Amino acid sequence: MGSVDVIQEFGREIGARNHVRVSLSRARRPAELVFDSRVDAGESMALPAGMAMMDHRRMLAGKRPVYLDKFLALRGQELVSVTPNIRTTVGIDYPPAQLGGTQVTEAVYIGLSNNNSGTNVADTATTTTSGQICWGTNQNSDGAASNSRGEYTINGMSRASATYAHTAGVANYTLAHTFTCATGGVTAMQACGLFNATSQGNGTLYLENTFSAVTLNIGDQLTITWTITC
Repeated sequence: MGSVDVIQEFGREIGARNHVRVSLSRARRPAELVFDSRVDAGESMALPAGMAMMDHRRMLAGKRPVYLDKFLALRGQELVSVTPNIRTTVGIDYPPAQLGGTQVTEAVYIGLSNNNSGTNVADTATTTTSGQICWGTNQNSDGAASNSRGEYTINGMSRASATYAHTAGVANYTLAHTFTCATGGVTAMQACGLFNATSQGNGTLYLENTFSAVTLNIGDQLTITWTITC
């Protein structure tokens, strides 16, 4: 295998790892991307998907994004973070049950919290312990981030069904949803969980992730794109 092939293979391996991409769109009219045939004809234009892959690899390696961030800025968006997943202890049993045991509801529901605890393999959909992400606590009012905050059920941030996408022959799939902040602001959102139930406090917490804290105003949109390796 040549050096170029090795680099490409390494890039695919890094890019396929379990992670969550979080992007923010502020409530304003985005700038237009203009193609001018007088100066752009014959130029090679980088596609957003390619820029995203490059930045994902940079951020998973602890480096600052440099490509997609600038593209999104032209559209009035911001790349918040790309962070690796953690599979919970109860989540370990989820894939075997789906593939060979008693099947349960698909884990396609994304919940959000501004709990500032780190991810913890012991977390579950009913955890209320301070110092862990309290998915079992109904957070029906906005407030400062803390280690006792629960799952949001207000202002457009309630648990929501994600859109599934998979390319045949590729050993991962994505789940994505765009949350729109409504009726009131949201302070320092920074945690997400992937569940197999539609409402707060229910189901199995399969995966958990934290990301750079982001505060949303009315009309702002937060997009969570979850990549899961099979």
